[in-house]
Amino acid sequence: MPDVVNKKPSLSRAATATEIESSNFFDLSIDLLAVANTEGKFVKVNHAWKEMLGWEPEDLLSDTFLSFVHPDDIEATVNQIQSQKKSGTTVQQFVNRYRCKDGSYRWLEWTASAEIDGFIYAIARDKTDQKRIEQERDRFFDISIDLLVIANTDGTFRKVNERWTEVLGWEQSELVNRPFFDFVHPDDIEPTLVELEREKRGEQVTKFVNRYRCKDNSYLYLEWTTQPEPDGTIYAVARDITQRKLAEQAIMQSVERYQSVIETANDGFWVIDIHGNILEVNDSYCRLSGYTREELLQMHISEIDANETREDTLTHIKEIVNKKNILFETRHRHKNGTLWDAEISTSYSDIEGGRFFVFIRDIRERKFNEQIANLRDGLSKIVYQGEMDNIMRVALDIAESMTQSEIGFYHFVERDQKTLSLQVWSSNTLKNMCHAEGDEMHYPIDQAGVWVDCIHQRKPIIHNDYEALDHKKGMPEGHPELVREITVPIFRDSLIVAVAGLGNKQIEYSKWDLNVLERIADVAYDFIERKQSEMQIEHMAYYDALTGLPNRTLFSERMAQAMSQCSHTERVLAVCYLDLDGFKTVNDEHGHDVGDELLISLAKRMMNILREGDTLARLGGDEFVILLNNLKEGKESESFLNRAIERIEKPFVVKGYRLSISASIGVTIFPDDDSTADTLLRHADQAMYKAKADPDIDYHMYDLIEEQEIRSKRQMLDQFKQALERDELVLHYQPRIDLFSGEVVSLEALIRWQHPDKGLLMPGQFLPNIEGTPEEVQMDEWVVKQALEQLNQWLGHDTAIPLSINISPHHIQQGNFSEYLTAQLTHYPDGIAQNLELEVLETAAIHDIEHVAKMMSSCSKLGVSFSLDDFGTGYSSLTHFHRLPINVLKIDQNFVRSMIDDVNNLDIVKGVVQLSKALQRPVVAEGVENIELGMILLYLGCQYAQGYGIARPMPIEAFDDWLTDWKRERLWHRLHNQEELNSDDIELKIAVYSHRRWLESVVHYIETDGKAEPPSLDSGQSTFSHWYHGMGVARYGNRPAYAFLLPKYLHTHEVAASLIKLVDNGKQNEARELLGSLATASDSLLDILTKLSTQ
Repeated sequence: MPDVVNKKPSLSRAATATEIESSNFFDLSIDLLAVANTEGKFVKVNHAWKEMLGWEPEDLLSDTFLSFVHPDDIEATVNQIQSQKKSGTTVQQFVNRYRCKDGSYRWLEWTASAEIDGFIYAIARDKTDQKRIEQERDRFFDISIDLLVIANTDGTFRKVNERWTEVLGWEQSELVNRPFFDFVHPDDIEPTLVELEREKRGEQVTKFVNRYRCKDNSYLYLEWTTQPEPDGTIYAVARDITQRKLAEQAIMQSVERYQSVIETANDGFWVIDIHGNILEVNDSYCRLSGYTREELLQMHISEIDANETREDTLTHIKEIVNKKNILFETRHRHKNGTLWDAEISTSYSDIEGGRFFVFIRDIRERKFNEQIANLRDGLSKIVYQGEMDNIMRVALDIAESMTQSEIGFYHFVERDQKTLSLQVWSSNTLKNMCHAEGDEMHYPIDQAGVWVDCIHQRKPIIHNDYEALDHKKGMPEGHPELVREITVPIFRDSLIVAVAGLGNKQIEYSKWDLNVLERIADVAYDFIERKQSEMQIEHMAYYDALTGLPNRTLFSERMAQAMSQCSHTERVLAVCYLDLDGFKTVNDEHGHDVGDELLISLAKRMMNILREGDTLARLGGDEFVILLNNLKEGKESESFLNRAIERIEKPFVVKGYRLSISASIGVTIFPDDDSTADTLLRHADQAMYKAKADPDIDYHMYDLIEEQEIRSKRQMLDQFKQALERDELVLHYQPRIDLFSGEVVSLEALIRWQHPDKGLLMPGQFLPNIEGTPEEVQMDEWVVKQALEQLNQWLGHDTAIPLSINISPHHIQQGNFSEYLTAQLTHYPDGIAQNLELEVLETAAIHDIEHVAKMMSSCSKLGVSFSLDDFGTGYSSLTHFHRLPINVLKIDQNFVRSMIDDVNNLDIVKGVVQLSKALQRPVVAEGVENIELGMILLYLGCQYAQGYGIARPMPIEAFDDWLTDWKRERLWHRLHNQEELNSDDIELKIAVYSHRRWLESVVHYIETDGKAEPPSLDSGQSTFSHWYHGMGVARYGNRPAYAFLLPKYLHTHEVAASLIKLVDNGKQNEARELLGSLATASDSLLDILTKLSTQ
């Protein structure tokens, strides 16, 4: 190693080195052991080098000791070794960073011998973790904002942080090795020694304070915390508290300076310790609280603060300590038990273990003014919501609460100054004690009790000992017993207008209580006057000045309310607009004074017949309006209207004149007339004019439905005009078949409207709105052109399909229809007319039989044929039928569709068919919805049919595909071969056929595993069900077996439903296995039907 470089080892010592090197101690040591020559090169290292630094022995033996030292530590290492060599020590110690094999460094603490026989022996220990801890400590030491010190046992500074330079100006080097007491203020040395001695004795010394000298010879207050260690080292932390000490001194000087001011101030003052005990109090607070100074100094503030428990106080103290000062409001207890409002301003200082300096201000007057302001706000709202007694009661409740009274009353004094009226009691009085309230009760002042002394003496009165009063009169029944009371008169224009009073406070009333009551009562009366004024203004705004009846404004509000109620109930209301007839004559002949008196008398007479909730209002002049509310139905108003007319027409006697008048009334009913309030009034007015225009009626009911229909018809007509212009009309075609062959024999063209917003509209949705208008004629002409054009197209394809179209009654009755048709046919080849059939409504044909017969004859000569549509629905059909050139009769679909349901319709259809045979005209049945109807018609002898059961109306583009499918249809084509048609019991056979067809669909669905069309399972809507409730009950209902038919039918449906459910749930095999149960149920039903035919 570098401390010795040229000496040669002796042989004897070398032998000793060899012994050491070969010992077990060398190899087993966990420390780093090394032997180096005088050149500083390792000659021997132990295995710990590899474990700790990663070096193999051979890695180290080729280099010198210093080659592994951190470059920054080489100089210090060499200097320290040389220094120790010069001092003559035989053992050298130093610390440096030593390189590991992975390039990192670890701190090693070395202990090396001096040269012994040419060798140096060294031991190194890993101090890396310790160094890291020391570095972290030093880093914290340097960044702390406090003054940090490490001192020796004798009190000399070993180490200080940089904060000393920043705070006191001393450089660190100027403090190190200097005694602690060199810098303590001479006056503070003794107190500081006392604290340190206590600490040495083991007493707990948390903190002490002294003045410490700065470099500029000034002093700062430092607060010290020390911690001695067993090895004698002392750790200390000092904090500069100079500003705090100066502030405390200022406070104390301020307290001393303002002690006389505090003692004479109006506000109370406390000094409180950290636990909430009162340490000092001034005379003002004694006066405010009623306690003596001696009593208060024995109290905790929770005994005085009514809003806090002792626990609350301690929590509050912690909050103030954190915030240093705080302002809040609370209530304090007076010695007499009453409470008073206080504002607390508190500052905290940690002098003498913590002190609170508290100023207490009496804010009862301020709180009272706030409550007066709140009272004004509250009464402002009540003025618009409640009656006058509510205003008084709210005011009394507040006055009662503020004075801690138990009774409160407010009475009005009438202008004669002799009578009282309108007793109002506080809520507490009514709830707990008094039952003597007299609503607007009047009684003389001289009969009242001692509380009217304030009226007699015209000033506020306090009676703190009621029992001692000689002139007391005792209390009426229900009145609370009186202990003490105060009363104040309220003046307006030198008159006493009201008296307010409070009673039964637990302690005597004071002038402050009197002031509270007087102020509150006066404010309340201001609002009473305001309420009275507003009531007068409201009356002028909502009532007629002459009759006192509600005016239009109030009537509208009531009507809106009534309409809202109707919206939530099933009730209706009636608005009746009344106008007097003959009133102008009264004014002209007798003058307006007589006319005004007549209106007043009329109003009184009408009011007598109104129900509760009804309203009579005058709109002006001789016009009135009546609101009849909560009616069950509109007709209920008629009895009132009759009574009203009777009362109005009864003569009046006004100023000696016998006067007679009448009235016209218009009525509308809401919500039948579901309009706004203004519109309802206008509708009633319109109805009134209709009544006035008809001398035979006194009132007229507005017909809302009629008005709506007219308006709707007008709107639809306007839209239809646009439809004609925009070419929005289309024709759909419905086939007509021969029931015997199933062949298509003709088509009927049916009008449709392709509405741009509503989609495809059926005729019933628009034809009624254009009936009898020029637009209806334009539509017919468009249909004729479209039909002729279609026939012409078919003719071009060698197809001759007869086509029927409908002609409106209005069009056919015009004189030029045959001329129009003739002109249209001239545009097309001959022979087209023979395939055109015009359908005419029966009712239209008989409307003007002469003209229609002439027109039809002219058209027939052109080759056109006619059919009579909806035959059987007209009047006197047979009377005129022989006069018309009718080629075909069409049975109204309503009769056909319900033949199975209604046996009467079956008889009608049968009669029409028989009539057509007698007239030798073919007959067409419309409305054939199913195969069963076709069977019945075929049985009755009706050859032709059309309906949804055959085909729905379709665009012409779809007809060819339908026709192809129809030719493959087998059921309708073989209808005439059904054995049921050969039976006399056709009605019964239809039921059997219908049931078997339904049964086949169920079985087919099951056998195809649910892939076929699902059968209907609605037992109430099947053809059989219609038969059972219609044709069946009419023909067979009196037969014994009929009673068993329905249960059998329902059971069959239940079995079918259960099997279909199995299929739908994937259990097809199970459903097939159970088909026998369905057959059994069906056979049971058919057996009952067979019995019906034999009974």
